[in-house]
Amino acid sequence: MQERDLPLHAIGCINRQEKPPGQRFLCRRIACKGLVMSHLLVAHAIERRFDNGVLALEKASFHLEQGEVLSLLGASGCGKSTLLRLIADLDVATGGRIDWPGGKPKIGFVFQDPTLMPWATVFDNVWLPLRFAGVSRKAAEADVRAALDLVGLEDAADLYPRELSGGMRMRVSIARAVVDRPGLLLMDEPFAALDEITRQRLNADLLDLRAKLGASVLFVTHSVAEATFLSDRIAVMAPRPGRIVAVHAVPFGRRDEALRTDVAYARLSAEVSASLRATMEPLTRANAGR
Repeated sequence: MQERDLPLHAIGCINRQEKPPGQRFLCRRIACKGLVMSHLLVAHAIERRFDNGVLALEKASFHLEQGEVLSLLGASGCGKSTLLRLIADLDVATGGRIDWPGGKPKIGFVFQDPTLMPWATVFDNVWLPLRFAGVSRKAAEADVRAALDLVGLEDAADLYPRELSGGMRMRVSIARAVVDRPGLLLMDEPFAALDEITRQRLNADLLDLRAKLGASVLFVTHSVAEATFLSDRIAVMAPRPGRIVAVHAVPFGRRDEALRTDVAYARLSAEVSASLRATMEPLTRANAGR
């Protein structure tokens, strides 16, 4: 593979360890083919200790580039969802900091469950963030219909959640998250409960959506295959306490169904799987010694 085929932020960043928490992050700008990319956010040594004493995150450091998809991959309980909540200001860190070198963008959040209002139509569910912002239903109509069009539900505006499949309900949730055109989309295992065919279809749709919006995506998943298909980089997290232990760049230009059977895709998936298994070895040894 030639360097010209790599995503901009992958150049010089393949399968490397993230910088240590104590090392200063620089707001790096990469210019290539007339394009410029920079850090959207930089997390420095994030810690989150809950009131019961549980240390969910410790010295979690990473950066997210403008326009990239970064997956947080790890076992249950390693703090992936907690990290998203901290970025979204739904929780407060007990240590470290998050910097926004270019200013904090609008943030859209897609949760594990679609969390739709069952008594409201698809239109009214998508309108909700704008409604909270004081935008009337009439004034929001163009934005709501544009968001539904982005997720392929332009003809479903008057339906209710009970009339939708699981995949369609998740599309509504995504439309609600992007209705005000966020610069950052946080996605907390949004496709985990879906069947494999629907999940793969929504993976491809998400990449199309990212391209249309130009947004950065921070995506939480347990699936190595999903992370490898979707991501520009994959941050592997270790549990107890949660921290980022390795970052893998994903140097694939095309993202189509043929990629899933590509030898390079299988090889990278195996490398990422090995990183993930390594995070569990200390726990496995500890449990074996009991």
